[in-house]
Amino acid sequence: MTTPSNPIGPKDTPIKPDATLVQQAQKMEMVGRMASSVIHDLNNFLTVIQLNAALLEEVAGDAEERNRMIREIQRASSTAADLTRNMLSFARQTRSKNEPLELRKLLTEVMNFLQCLVSHKAKITLNFSETEVGIRGDRSALIQAFMNLGINALDADSQRGLQIGVQTHDQEVEITITDFGPGISSEDLPHIFEPFFTTKPDGKGTGLGLPIVRQVVEAHGGRIAVQTTGRQGTTFRVTLPRLTEAAPELIETEPGVARPSPSGSQAILVVEDDPGIRQITDHILTRAGYRVWLAGTAEEARQIWTDHAAEIGLLITDIVLPGADSGEDLAAALRKLSPTLPVLLMSGNQNAHHCPDTPFIAKPFASAALIKAIRELI
Repeated sequence: MTTPSNPIGPKDTPIKPDATLVQQAQKMEMVGRMASSVIHDLNNFLTVIQLNAALLEEVAGDAEERNRMIREIQRASSTAADLTRNMLSFARQTRSKNEPLELRKLLTEVMNFLQCLVSHKAKITLNFSETEVGIRGDRSALIQAFMNLGINALDADSQRGLQIGVQTHDQEVEITITDFGPGISSEDLPHIFEPFFTTKPDGKGTGLGLPIVRQVVEAHGGRIAVQTTGRQGTTFRVTLPRLTEAAPELIETEPGVARPSPSGSQAILVVEDDPGIRQITDHILTRAGYRVWLAGTAEEARQIWTDHAAEIGLLITDIVLPGADSGEDLAAALRKLSPTLPVLLMSGNQNAHHCPDTPFIAKPFASAALIKAIRELI
């Protein structure tokens, strides 16, 4: 009687895992853990939105306070949207923004966000050595980095708050974030920038906050250092390159704040499966003077086109639609019937856009951005 041979015997060469698959698996794990960190930040911004929205009814008679709360909601929602785009950029290795920024305004946003998360007794102060300091980079990534440092500082001592300081030099600018907590132990200090290292209890931290901060700072050509003294607080020092040339293009407008736009009169076919987005888009376009037809599917859009093709001057469609046809399929079909039809594609996923010659707007978008994109097309 013969003994069946073992297909993987001791003399067989072990099968080595494919290096590409290993790298992909490691990246997926990192993306998953990074998602936890981003979700933490998103929840903070949603808290700002929810708290301000809830208080709007209570300040109905105070126009100034009401407008301030509306601006906070707009800023928080805009930054939260940018964070989701950053997450997609990290996962798919797409390019991040690189634009001139005014540091005081950026840090003031961070300070306002953090102040909404703590008791009014806790003081968050911002000390600036100069009136205006320009830097270059990705606004949402930098806000996320400074938010991470600020939240860590508040975790150390939320009752006394924190201090943000800015010192300018010829070529650099140094941002310090100081807390009043117990400091970092000498045993933990060498490991704080290591991925997944955390001193927080389970469920309170992923160990990716500070590694992400360092990654963002270094991606902007900067560096980060920490100074801590037992029982006397911790200071993180972020050094970034300073814009030394004249930069009149520094961003001055607040994100998410609509600006007045000239009114239109053309008819627009909007195809969007989400009822809430359909409704608000209809409201925005109608207020701007446009006539609007709404459809939830490509099939509904084709029926509207059959009845009103001679009147429709623009197609705005989500790329991902229920049914067999996507927004890009619908646009191609209608352009066969009307080759000069302007089309604006939209999606919450920039990587769903496969028609580079067709204008695209990423969700979520501000009303001013939508009107601007429309006016450029018609």
